[in-house]
Amino acid sequence: MYMQRRNIDDLRADFLPLIIELECGSHYDSTNTQHEAWLKNRLATLFMSGGTAICRYDEGNVPVGLVLVQHDKGLAGVACFGKKATIAMIGILPAFRSKGLGKELLLEAERHAKAEGAECVYVDTYANNQGAIRFYVQQGYVPVAYHPYENGADDKGQVYLCKELT
Repeated sequence: MYMQRRNIDDLRADFLPLIIELECGSHYDSTNTQHEAWLKNRLATLFMSGGTAICRYDEGNVPVGLVLVQHDKGLAGVACFGKKATIAMIGILPAFRSKGLGKELLLEAERHAKAEGAECVYVDTYANNQGAIRFYVQQGYVPVAYHPYENGADDKGQVYLCKELT
């Protein structure tokens, strides 16, 4: 079952460990109030800039995974706005991984973006995450950019991929 969420508190209640994993990895410190404030602000910013969380639950209403799609529809009557959507985060909780649910979630995000008027979807991942890059390419995404050092000198950077929604 899929459910769209625009309420940050509901999203955090169901998916906080996954959100922390996706946004911060092992760098998150739950005892540091600045980390908690940063994460709350990050989610608020994603929602304020056109984000919609599409959440997947199993038959027992247990959280499975989420994808947060950003799509700014732009200005009415201006043809060059509102044509792209961005996957801001996507993930499946550990107990549900390797069952094809990430692919389903990505397809649901693409359907949502297309229904909202997007003509393409962008996604990015760490350059050293070859598994994620391979996954996106298998789903029809094409690498379009590489930004080295985006997350600091010790980081390999980000790979950006795009898929046209036809």
